[in-house]
Amino acid sequence: MRSIAIILVIFVNLLFQACTSRSSREDTGDSSNQAAELENPEPDSNRNQIDSSSDTSKTIVENIADRSDMSVLTSKIEMTDLTASLTGPGPFTLLAPTDTAFSQAGIRVSKNRKPGPDKKMQGILGYHLVSGFYRTDDLTSGMELTTLEGRKIRVTVDNGVYRVNGVPITVKNIVAKNGVIHVIDQVLTPPDTPVTAAPGKKP
Repeated sequence: MRSIAIILVIFVNLLFQACTSRSSREDTGDSSNQAAELENPEPDSNRNQIDSSSDTSKTIVENIADRSDMSVLTSKIEMTDLTASLTGPGPFTLLAPTDTAFSQAGIRVSKNRKPGPDKKMQGILGYHLVSGFYRTDDLTSGMELTTLEGRKIRVTVDNGVYRVNGVPITVKNIVAKNGVIHVIDQVLTPPDTPVTAAPGKKP
C-alpha cells in the first residue's frame, strides 16, 4: 500500500508540473501575440466611412458652400456655369481643392468678372470631376478615372493614403445627395493647361 501511495504522489506532482509548464507557455504566447498586434495593427476599418461633415440631404454644391475652406471653389463653380450640373441628379465624384490649394496655384476669387463662363477654369474644374460615385473603398491603386474634362486621372493607394495624380486626399468621403467629395490640398491641372502664379501687387 505504501508503494502505491508513493506512486500516486509522484504522478500528482508530475501532472501539476505539466499543467504549470503549459500555462506558462500559453501566457508567453499571449504576450507575444499582443506585442505582434501592437507592432502590426490591423488596418483601420473606419478609414472609408462617411466623413462626419457630410450632409446627404444637400447637393455637392451646397456641401461645398457650407465649408469655410472652399470659398474659392464655390466662386469658380459659379463662374464656369457648373452649378446646374453639380446640383443635378449626378452622381459625381468631385476632387475639391481647398482655398489654400487655389492660392498656392495663383488662383483667387476674381473681383472683375467677365460676362459669360470662364472656359479655362471650366477645363480645370472639369479635370476634378468624374461621372459616378466613388468612395475611397471603390478606389484601387493603379485605377484610372476619366474626368468630365475628357482626360484621365490616376489613383494610387499606399498604406491607406489615397492619391490622385500624386496629390493626397486629405478628407475622404463627404457624401452628398448627388455624389461624393474628396478634399485635396493641391489643384490638379491637365498636362497642357499650366496654372501660372497671379501677378504680384505693384508697390
